[in-house]
Amino acid sequence: MDLNQIYGGLTLVLILLASLCIHEWAHAFVADMLGDSTPHEQGRVTLNPAAHIDPIGTLFLPLFMVLFGSGMIFGWGRPVMTQPSQYKCGARLGDILVSLAGPVSNILLGIIAGIAHGLMAQNGVGEKTLLLVQNFMHINALLAGLNLLPIPPLDGFHVLRQVIRMKDELYIKISQFGFVIVLLFFMVPQFRIVIYIAQAIAYLPMQLADTVAANL
Repeated sequence: MDLNQIYGGLTLVLILLASLCIHEWAHAFVADMLGDSTPHEQGRVTLNPAAHIDPIGTLFLPLFMVLFGSGMIFGWGRPVMTQPSQYKCGARLGDILVSLAGPVSNILLGIIAGIAHGLMAQNGVGEKTLLLVQNFMHINALLAGLNLLPIPPLDGFHVLRQVIRMKDELYIKISQFGFVIVLLFFMVPQFRIVIYIAQAIAYLPMQLADTVAANL
């Protein structure tokens, strides 16, 4: 691996780190807005990366993946602890809104990046800068699409749990295998297709923003 590849890989890790921190901040912010004081008390309603970094999921794993040429990058931030019983809108609706806040924040980040990309492309900005913004869009599309899948322990599973009124006992039992299930989705080609499809769907509004901005 040459210096350019290392630089490119580290850039991807920094993009992932920033995107994950905003993802977790969004969970904490919405929970706090809905009346749950837990995230605020634990110092999670902040954009300071130190509050959201998981040493393995945010740093070690992404660095390992890019430095050893896995061809993909993924990670996670430190989960935000919440008390749904404190939500002013009710535990079920509150849990859905808080769960969706993370993926929605990534989609919004991607849309902003799409607008920036379109405007920069229109004004002749260099290819390296455009590639950087494109990578920002793709990573946020991956985070949004993946987290919306209804598999534990992802945000989409929290939403599914509330929609179908899953019993706590069943939720806990399924969640025990969450890491293994996510790992299978990345390792098994047939399952990986689902992630690619989810990422592509999440990328659509970002691509639309890019196209619109490029034609202003």
